[in-house]
Amino acid sequence: MFSTFLTGPVAMIATLAALTLGFFGSLASGALSGEIVGGGPIQSLIRTVTQQSPTIPIDLGSERLEEAIRFGDQGILGVLTALTSALPNFQSLNTADFVAFGINIFGGLVARHGTITFGYLVLTTIVSYFFLKTREFAA
Repeated sequence: MFSTFLTGPVAMIATLAALTLGFFGSLASGALSGEIVGGGPIQSLIRTVTQQSPTIPIDLGSERLEEAIRFGDQGILGVLTALTSALPNFQSLNTADFVAFGINIFGGLVARHGTITFGYLVLTTIVSYFFLKTREFAA
């Protein structure tokens, strides 16, 4: 889908970003809801540089600055959560535990995973079609 309107290297990066969001997108929604402590990406960067623990409230000396950082984090995490909702949750497609414990994977689970995969394939095919159809080619 991404290669219909992006160059090769950029399409590869976009594909890797989509896979990463599909596997770890629940972290963004957890940080947005407050289930995961430490704040969003801006707060995490500041905490890493200043070597602060994520369990204590961030203290930068300015309440306005801290509020701006929280607002920026909420915006970034909101966008990531919205993007994640368009992708399937790839962690839910993991059946390694069934195989590791010697249990056969039942047909209903295979059908559910096949339906999710087929739906995602149809969605990306339709989006790719319209991207390719609206693209202007140089002669």
